[in-house]
Formats: sequence, C-alpha cells, structure tokens
Amino acid sequence: MIKRRILELLLDNLHVPQRGRNGSGETRHMLRVSLVWPRMAIAHKTSAGVIIMRDGVYRPDPDSWTQRALFKEAVEGPFGVRIEVSEALSETQWSESLARLGNAVWTLAGAQIGDFAEGPLTSLLWRTPFDALARTTTAAAKNEPRLVAFGTLDVQCDQWPALEGKRLMLSMCAPQDISRVSRRRVGGKLQSRRTTLIQRGDANGQAELLARVYR
Repeated sequence: MIKRRILELLLDNLHVPQRGRNGSGETRHMLRVSLVWPRMAIAHKTSAGVIIMRDGVYRPDPDSWTQRALFKEAVEGPFGVRIEVSEALSETQWSESLARLGNAVWTLAGAQIGDFAEGPLTSLLWRTPFDALARTTTAAAKNEPRLVAFGTLDVQCDQWPALEGKRLMLSMCAPQDISRVSRRRVGGKLQSRRTTLIQRGDANGQAELLARVYR
C-alpha cells in the first residue's frame, strides 16, 4: 500500500539566461510551479506568481520560509515537479497582472494573496495563469507572454529520511526559439534584423529546490 507523505517544497534560486524581450538587467516574469499527479485523482497542484529577476537570477530571501515556500502538500508514490517561466513582461503586463489576477496567483515576493488549484483537464488548464494575464492587458500589450523556459523532474520521496532537507536540481530548456530584433537606419530607412539567441529545446537555465518530507 502506498503511504501518503507531506511534502514541503521550497525555492532556493532560479536562473534563466535567455529571457526574451527586455532581457537584460532587471526583468519581471510570470513563474508557475506545479506538482504533477501528487496523489490519486489530483492531476495538478499549482503555485503561480510574478517575480523580479536580476540579470536572469531570482533568489528569495534565504532566511524567509514564506518567500521560498511553494508547497506543503500531501503526496503519494511517484509524481512530478514542473516549472515554467514567461518572457520578460512589459510594464503594462506587470502592473495589470498584479492588480487584476487577484486570487488566481500568489506572489513569491512574500505576501500571499490567494491560491490556484487545477482540476484533471491538464491539457487545457496548464496555461491558465498566462491566459489570464493576457486577458488583463491593454490593446497595446495584449499578447500572451510566451514561455522562455520550462522543465520537469520526476520525484519519488517514499524512501527519503523524515525532515531531512534534500536538494533538487531541475534543468530547464527553451520551448521555442528565442530571438532578439534590432533596428537601425541605413540610407535613411529603418531596417530590422532578427537574431536567434537560443533554439527550441536548448538548455535555458535551472532551478534549485529544497524538499522536506513529513511522515
């Protein structure tokens, strides 16, 4: 018989080298972390929020459990962890996502404003936070933010020692080509040039998680 455990999952740091539009310096992103089939009849449990990355790195306060906590959830048998990061958000997308997503997400900046749990229709619902963000934007910035990094990790915690911290490294890749458009005037005409920074499927960062199991 499979025993049910309580999993505590914390985010230690996140690194995404190529982040799309406005990809240098300080950038703002949607972050989504899901437990995939954590237990019978539960397809997904998800935390989603908005984060600020500095030069492609997000590090919550290491002394703050609240800022790092993603889940404290019942799990049983094998399950998965999935992380998704959006491209850099425009100012409009950032401000409106904070103001209007409301209880659909909780921020990883420290203040919990709600939660988001999915039902079994995973093929449709895994995009919900990003679709919701797109619906809140103005006509000038109405496109849904693309994902620039995602990764999954298979987990089996039945044999882990109780209360002992276990570090998990989750590698991510680009779900599609990431490019940059540069413009310059040549002979009085404005010309655009698109440069591919990273191709679909190429490595694009990693996340470091801390897991603890309560028997």
